[in-house]
Amino acid sequence: MKRIVDKISAFAAHPVARSSAIVLFGTTMANAGAYAYHLVVGRILGPEQYGELGSLLSLLYLLNVPSLVLQIVLTRYIAGFRANNELGRAKTLSISFMRRLSLLLFVGVLIIVPLTGVIAEFLHIAHPVSVFYIYLTAALWLLGIVQASLLQGLQRFVPAMVISNIAAVLRLVGGVIGATFGVVETVLAGVITSIMTFISYFFPLQFVYKAQAQPTNITRKEVVAYTIPSLLSMLAITSLYSMDIILVKHYLPPFEAGLYAALSVMGKIIYFASSSVSYVLFPVVAERKQQNAGSERLVYSGLAAIGFVSASITAGYFLFPEFALFLLFGESYYPAAPYLGWLGVFLSLYSLNYILVTILLGLGNARVWMLVGVAAVLQVVGIIMYHRDIVSILTVNIVVMIGLLLSLIVYYRHAVTKH
Repeated sequence: MKRIVDKISAFAAHPVARSSAIVLFGTTMANAGAYAYHLVVGRILGPEQYGELGSLLSLLYLLNVPSLVLQIVLTRYIAGFRANNELGRAKTLSISFMRRLSLLLFVGVLIIVPLTGVIAEFLHIAHPVSVFYIYLTAALWLLGIVQASLLQGLQRFVPAMVISNIAAVLRLVGGVIGATFGVVETVLAGVITSIMTFISYFFPLQFVYKAQAQPTNITRKEVVAYTIPSLLSMLAITSLYSMDIILVKHYLPPFEAGLYAALSVMGKIIYFASSSVSYVLFPVVAERKQQNAGSERLVYSGLAAIGFVSASITAGYFLFPEFALFLLFGESYYPAAPYLGWLGVFLSLYSLNYILVTILLGLGNARVWMLVGVAAVLQVVGIIMYHRDIVSILTVNIVVMIGLLLSLIVYYRHAVTKH
């Protein structure tokens, strides 16, 4: 008994384990709100309209790639500032990025407006204005990610989780109201809730903006040299997460596309359940790299934790697919039951790939984009060639994920050995 108590005490005392537990609890609650959103909205809209919303949300994930890249870049630098207790440099960096992004996003409006009709036609979206609303949501996420990166890089995980849960509640309420009117109103509600979430970030970050500003001493060349490969890496890894849904919407009938959208939501439970580990590990790995300290043991522990969680959920999907679908979407989605377990395999492999990509970026190995880029291209080409049904698309996804995982493990071992 004493040994068990000692192990629990050691776990609670470990900063990464403790932080991971906080983030796991926070993300679990936020994800519960996110899945309540899909549960209610999916039932209100029905399979065909939900398929349309699913394709729009997949477009949002692709447009959100700059946000993912920005979070990686800013978190890496802010973690370094934290290691040297340089809060003023973090303040200067965040304000500089906010100003430049505001101008860039305004230019983006001028570009996206003429393209909304073309995008809507390709995705069979009834109202092109929905595409514009998706862009606005992505733009607000991009601005908000500057604030989120400050919290993550400074390892302020509690306020970060509080805001995540506030955002989930706002999105759920907005989604319920919007879905009663249609897809356009559902997407518009997302814009409104994104504005409210962005504002909420300023409250826990007052201590940063009250600090004395200091020059960052980061050159534009240094930022670009890290940002461009990071952008390519996250674009590719996000493509692996989203392009299958977009291509399914294009190639398969509306009912099957709606089923696949529901499957993807179920599969993403695996990704969200394991994302707390990578959220905590990235700033810790980046900080240890700045301090010339090793992090291999933490990485392997993180991979083992993600593997265990993913395998457990996937096993449940194989054993009780109809029950799982009933909990979130109801009986009308039962035709998707035979595919749920295999979708779980795909997202389990994706989760392991994702954490390896972010860890390599945290270590400064930005060339990982080459491996992920090849995998993303192979996925798209494979689905274009083999899209007869849901089984064909899942087969392509799983084969590509296995190949990517093996290559990333080899690359990580090489990077660690070289370091």
